[in-house]
Amino acid sequence: AIKQEGYKEKKKATFEKYNLDQNLPSDHEHLDVICKGRSYIELSNNYFHGMPPMTIYRHFESIQYNPPFTKQTSSGERELCKFLDEHGITYQTNVRDVICPLELDIYIPEYNLAIEYNGLYWHSFHDKNYHINKTQLCSNKGISLLQIFEDEWILKTDIVKSIILAKIGIFKERIYARKTVCQKVDKVLAKTFLDANHIQGSISGDHYGLFVDTTLVAMVTVGTSRFGSGIELLRYCSLLGTQVVGGFSKLMVCIKLQYKTDIKTYADLRYSTGKTYYKFGEYSHTSKPSYYWVHKWKLHRINR
Repeated sequence: AIKQEGYKEKKKATFEKYNLDQNLPSDHEHLDVICKGRSYIELSNNYFHGMPPMTIYRHFESIQYNPPFTKQTSSGERELCKFLDEHGITYQTNVRDVICPLELDIYIPEYNLAIEYNGLYWHSFHDKNYHINKTQLCSNKGISLLQIFEDEWILKTDIVKSIILAKIGIFKERIYARKTVCQKVDKVLAKTFLDANHIQGSISGDHYGLFVDTTLVAMVTVGTSRFGSGIELLRYCSLLGTQVVGGFSKLMVCIKLQYKTDIKTYADLRYSTGKTYYKFGEYSHTSKPSYYWVHKWKLHRINR
């Protein structure tokens, strides 16, 4: 969409004409007429004087208006649905009656699980609290919301698929921790294992893993705490498609014997509630959302 001359004045007039102002009555019949059969891009070009599609979308949300046109599903979201189909998982798409007026890309009622596919372009326009608010709204209804960003699906497809299946309880193999041996992992093997099995990839620190013979099946990484005294649990993951029953508990026992100090850790609420950690300590706080940016498919964090 291209902004035209006198954009600000036309934008204000457009809000009044098409009833996008929250203070106006929410009679949506006239919106139905211009939206039917059109996309957000077409609305922007033909009716809203080049207004950014995300601005139009936000106003529709603010007045709880659901446009009568088919959502343009991204290729990544279609691939995600195909993956669920391949595993015989029943789901609903573009659901608006669970956390109305917000939409859930994919909802799996049988497992109280929802999945969002977040395209990098569209989701860069949202307020930084948008995603955490959506997670909280789902949590209030007993639903776990898994939020996947476009770069993760493209670059770490196998890891994302493994996370989804684990949420549903589907594993290729189940191993009991009592049949494993806990020992320190060298840096080369640790890096390879984390890059292949953890959504955030490798990180420096001390590594301890569970082995079945010579095969590493689960691992933790610890380092000096960034939050005061003690050490910090930086990573935990198991082999893709593998459930190591009691694995985390066994590794925690190993770490405590080794360091004999306080252990701090955190959970990314886009993927986990952190409940696994609760039996080993106390909840501290929920951090404010941070900004991230992607350049040449590399993720960078911005503290703001």
